[in-house]
Amino acid sequence: MRIGDKRIIHLDRGGSAWPRSLLRLGPAEPERLSLVGNPRLLDRCLTALFCSSRLPGDLLVRSYDTGRALAAAGVPIISGFQSPVERELLTLLLAGSGSIVLCPARGLETMALQPAWQRALASGRMLLLSPFPAEIRRATLRLSERRNRIAAALASRILIIHATPGGRLSHLVNDVAGLGHSLYCADHPANADLRFLGALPFPLRLGFAPADGLPFARLPPPPGGISPFSALDAGRDDA
Repeated sequence: MRIGDKRIIHLDRGGSAWPRSLLRLGPAEPERLSLVGNPRLLDRCLTALFCSSRLPGDLLVRSYDTGRALAAAGVPIISGFQSPVERELLTLLLAGSGSIVLCPARGLETMALQPAWQRALASGRMLLLSPFPAEIRRATLRLSERRNRIAAALASRILIIHATPGGRLSHLVNDVAGLGHSLYCADHPANADLRFLGALPFPLRLGFAPADGLPFARLPPPPGGISPFSALDAGRDDA
């Protein structure tokens, strides 16, 4: 099943529904967004999820624990879900109940909707978002980089499973460092450069506190003392 023109909502820069968080992109702010699904998901406290295509084997295996924990906690996620690990985590998130904002690095009009996406869209827990016109049908590195910056700008915090040192995601971290995000990375030696840039460690093996059932109770709090991904967080879907 392909999307087609009739299902798409267009938001133009400067309009009343335009996400104000995109203003922080400055000259890189897009002129238009194309949406399919529930646009109200942009009002949630989104966590941008990124991972490089290549990462250490033990980090790959353990990252699935992170995906399952995010899905179980109903954390609203925004991502391009383009790298192999990101695609695997999307599968885990779709099996949960949280909100998902998927940002492809191409136009939406000719995209095919997978059955799992159709179910999530029908239930109101998914949004497809693209800043690219219909004639762009293939993702490129340049488009992916632009997409990642837009997804990061729409988020309140960023979680990076792994970013190859010197790679595109590492450059993204440098670019968004001054935008006011809470930045986290997987707690692994391979992410030492991200820690140097100020990212807080995110435990890969997550659980629930036995006393009150609050997810991610062992996460280090960001500056200000508010624990991210807590059930008390206003960004959680069932809060």
